Amino acid sequence: LYFVPCYFDLKQYDEALRYARLALDSPAQAITGRTEMYHMAIESLRQMNGSLDEMLRLAEDAVSEFPDIPEFYGERGMILCGMGRFSEAKEALLKSIYYFENPVEDIHVDRYFTKKTAAIVYSRLGELFMMENNIEEAAAYFDKALFCDDKNQSILEARNRFLHQAVEQLMKESETDAHGGAEK
Repeated sequence: LYFVPCYFDLKQYDEALRYARLALDSPAQAITGRTEMYHMAIESLRQMNGSLDEMLRLAEDAVSEFPDIPEFYGERGMILCGMGRFSEAKEALLKSIYYFENPVEDIHVDRYFTKKTAAIVYSRLGELFMMENNIEEAAAYFDKALFCDDKNQSILEARNRFLHQAVEQLMKESETDAHGGAEK
Protein backbone atom coordinates (compact mmCIF):
# COMPACT_ATOMS: atom_id res chain seq x y z
CA LEU A 1 0.00 0.00 0.00
CA TYR A 2 2.69 2.50 0.94
CA PHE A 3 4.88 1.55 -2.02
CA VAL A 4 2.32 2.77 -4.54
CA PRO A 5 2.55 6.54 -3.93
CA CYS A 6 6.33 6.28 -3.56
CA TYR A 7 6.77 4.57 -6.91
CA PHE A 8 4.22 6.90 -8.47
CA ASP A 9 6.03 10.00 -7.21
CA LEU A 10 9.29 8.57 -8.57
CA LYS A 11 7.53 8.16 -11.94
CA GLN A 12 8.10 4.40 -11.79
CA TYR A 13 4.60 3.80 -13.04
CA ASP A 14 5.05 0.11 -13.83
CA GLU A 15 5.92 -0.59 -10.18
CA ALA A 16 3.16 1.72 -8.91
CA LEU A 17 0.67 -0.17 -11.07
CA ARG A 18 1.99 -3.56 -9.91
CA TYR A 19 1.66 -2.70 -6.23
CA ALA A 20 -1.70 -0.98 -6.72
CA ARG A 21 -3.06 -4.14 -8.33
CA LEU A 22 -1.68 -6.24 -5.47
CA ALA A 23 -3.32 -3.90 -2.95
CA LEU A 24 -6.65 -4.00 -4.80
CA ASP A 25 -6.53 -7.80 -4.88
CA SER A 26 -5.76 -7.99 -1.17
CA PRO A 27 -8.67 -8.33 1.27
CA ALA A 28 -6.51 -6.81 4.02
CA GLN A 29 -6.65 -3.22 2.77
CA ALA A 30 -8.76 -0.59 4.53
CA ILE A 31 -11.57 0.79 2.37
CA THR A 32 -10.25 4.36 2.66
CA GLY A 33 -7.10 3.45 0.73
CA ARG A 34 -8.87 1.63 -2.08
CA THR A 35 -9.90 4.82 -3.89
CA GLU A 36 -6.26 5.93 -3.92
CA MET A 37 -5.16 2.54 -5.27
CA TYR A 38 -7.70 2.70 -8.10
CA HIS A 39 -6.68 6.26 -8.90
CA MET A 40 -2.95 5.46 -8.89
CA ALA A 41 -3.47 2.33 -11.01
CA ILE A 42 -5.49 4.21 -13.63
CA GLU A 43 -3.13 7.18 -13.61
CA SER A 44 -0.07 4.89 -13.88
CA LEU A 45 -1.58 3.26 -16.95
CA ARG A 46 -2.35 6.71 -18.38
CA GLN A 47 1.24 7.86 -17.81
CA MET A 48 2.58 4.73 -19.53
CA ASN A 49 0.11 5.11 -22.45
CA GLY A 50 -1.37 1.82 -21.31
CA SER A 51 -4.41 0.00 -22.57
CA LEU A 52 -7.62 2.03 -22.55
CA ASP A 53 -9.52 -1.24 -22.10
CA GLU A 54 -7.53 -1.99 -18.95
CA MET A 55 -8.06 1.55 -17.64
CA LEU A 56 -11.78 1.23 -18.35
CA ARG A 57 -11.96 -2.08 -16.44
CA LEU A 58 -10.32 -0.46 -13.43
CA ALA A 59 -12.63 2.57 -13.61
CA GLU A 60 -15.69 0.33 -13.89
CA ASP A 61 -14.56 -1.76 -10.93
CA ALA A 62 -14.06 1.44 -8.95
CA VAL A 63 -17.51 2.77 -9.94
CA SER A 64 -19.05 -0.52 -8.82
CA GLU A 65 -17.27 -0.35 -5.49
CA PHE A 66 -17.77 3.41 -4.94
CA PRO A 67 -21.00 4.35 -6.77
CA ASP A 68 -21.68 7.53 -4.80
CA ILE A 69 -18.53 9.54 -5.50
CA PRO A 70 -17.71 11.53 -8.64
CA GLU A 71 -14.08 10.45 -9.08
CA PHE A 72 -14.47 7.23 -11.01
CA TYR A 73 -17.41 8.29 -13.14
CA GLY A 74 -15.12 11.10 -14.27
CA GLU A 75 -12.28 8.67 -14.95
CA ARG A 76 -14.64 6.37 -16.83
CA GLY A 77 -15.96 9.27 -18.92
CA MET A 78 -12.51 10.51 -19.88
CA ILE A 79 -11.39 7.01 -20.83
CA LEU A 80 -14.53 6.50 -22.94
CA CYS A 81 -13.81 9.82 -24.69
CA GLY A 82 -10.36 8.47 -25.54
CA MET A 83 -12.04 5.39 -27.01
CA GLY A 84 -14.39 7.50 -29.13
CA ARG A 85 -17.44 6.25 -27.21
CA PHE A 86 -18.87 9.74 -26.76
CA SER A 87 -22.46 8.93 -25.79
CA GLU A 88 -21.33 6.65 -22.95
CA ALA A 89 -18.67 9.18 -21.99
CA LYS A 90 -21.23 11.97 -21.70
CA GLU A 91 -23.44 9.80 -19.48
CA ALA A 92 -20.51 8.99 -17.16
CA LEU A 93 -19.33 12.60 -17.01
CA LEU A 94 -22.84 13.82 -16.21
CA LYS A 95 -22.98 11.32 -13.31
CA SER A 96 -19.60 12.56 -12.14
CA ILE A 97 -20.87 16.13 -12.06
CA TYR A 98 -24.09 15.05 -10.36
CA TYR A 99 -22.15 13.50 -7.46
CA PHE A 100 -19.80 16.50 -7.35
CA GLU A 101 -22.71 18.95 -7.13
CA ASN A 102 -24.77 16.67 -4.82
CA PRO A 103 -22.25 14.94 -2.56
CA VAL A 104 -23.41 11.97 -0.52
CA GLU A 105 -22.57 12.62 3.11
CA ASP A 106 -20.84 10.14 5.42
CA ILE A 107 -18.59 8.63 2.76
CA HIS A 108 -15.21 8.04 4.36
CA VAL A 109 -12.88 7.46 1.43
CA ASP A 110 -9.88 9.31 0.05
CA ARG A 111 -11.08 11.94 -2.40
CA TYR A 112 -9.27 13.78 -5.16
CA PHE A 113 -12.17 15.29 -7.10
CA THR A 114 -11.66 19.03 -6.58
CA LYS A 115 -13.04 22.15 -8.24
CA LYS A 116 -10.11 21.98 -10.68
CA THR A 117 -11.06 18.38 -11.54
CA ALA A 118 -14.69 19.43 -11.96
CA ALA A 119 -13.57 22.21 -14.30
CA ILE A 120 -11.94 19.63 -16.59
CA VAL A 121 -15.10 17.49 -16.57
CA TYR A 122 -17.34 20.51 -17.25
CA SER A 123 -15.07 21.51 -20.14
CA ARG A 124 -15.17 18.02 -21.64
CA LEU A 125 -18.97 18.06 -21.38
CA GLY A 126 -18.93 21.41 -23.19
CA GLU A 127 -16.92 19.82 -25.99
CA LEU A 128 -19.26 16.81 -26.18
CA PHE A 129 -22.35 19.04 -26.37
CA MET A 130 -20.65 21.12 -29.06
CA MET A 131 -20.05 17.94 -31.07
CA GLU A 132 -23.84 17.53 -30.96
CA ASN A 133 -24.28 21.19 -32.07
CA ASN A 134 -26.02 21.93 -28.77
CA ILE A 135 -24.66 25.46 -28.32
CA GLU A 136 -26.73 26.32 -25.25
CA GLU A 137 -25.62 23.27 -23.23
CA ALA A 138 -22.03 23.62 -24.42
CA ALA A 139 -21.96 27.28 -23.34
CA ALA A 140 -23.39 26.42 -19.92
CA TYR A 141 -20.74 23.76 -19.29
CA PHE A 142 -17.89 25.98 -20.46
CA ASP A 143 -19.15 28.70 -18.13
CA LYS A 144 -19.18 26.22 -15.23
CA ALA A 145 -15.68 25.09 -16.15
CA LEU A 146 -14.35 28.63 -16.06
CA PHE A 147 -16.18 29.35 -12.82
CA CYS A 148 -14.32 26.43 -11.21
CA ASP A 149 -10.92 27.18 -12.77
CA ASP A 150 -10.47 30.27 -14.90
CA LYS A 151 -6.68 29.81 -15.10
CA ASN A 152 -6.60 26.41 -16.85
CA GLN A 153 -5.09 27.07 -20.28
CA SER A 154 -6.56 23.96 -21.94
CA ILE A 155 -10.06 24.93 -20.75
CA LEU A 156 -9.57 28.47 -22.07
CA GLU A 157 -8.43 27.06 -25.42
CA ALA A 158 -11.38 24.64 -25.59
CA ARG A 159 -13.78 27.48 -24.83
CA ASN A 160 -12.19 29.63 -27.55
CA ARG A 161 -12.62 26.77 -30.06
CA PHE A 162 -16.22 26.48 -28.93
CA LEU A 163 -16.86 30.22 -29.35
CA HIS A 164 -15.33 30.18 -32.83
CA GLN A 165 -17.41 27.17 -33.86
CA ALA A 166 -20.58 28.62 -32.30
CA VAL A 167 -20.16 31.92 -34.17
CA GLU A 168 -19.62 30.03 -37.45
CA GLN A 169 -22.72 27.94 -36.83
CA LEU A 170 -24.84 30.99 -35.99
CA MET A 171 -23.59 32.81 -39.09
CA LYS A 172 -24.52 29.85 -41.30
CA GLU A 173 -27.96 29.67 -39.72
CA SER A 174 -28.58 33.40 -40.19
CA GLU A 175 -27.32 33.20 -43.80
CA THR A 176 -29.71 30.32 -44.46
CA ASP A 177 -32.59 32.25 -42.86
CA ALA A 178 -31.74 35.38 -44.89
CA HIS A 179 -32.05 33.41 -48.12
CA GLY A 180 -35.45 31.94 -47.32
CA GLY A 181 -34.14 28.63 -46.06
CA ALA A 182 -32.05 27.94 -49.15
CA GLU A 183 -28.30 27.73 -48.78
CA LYS A 184 -25.98 29.41 -51.26
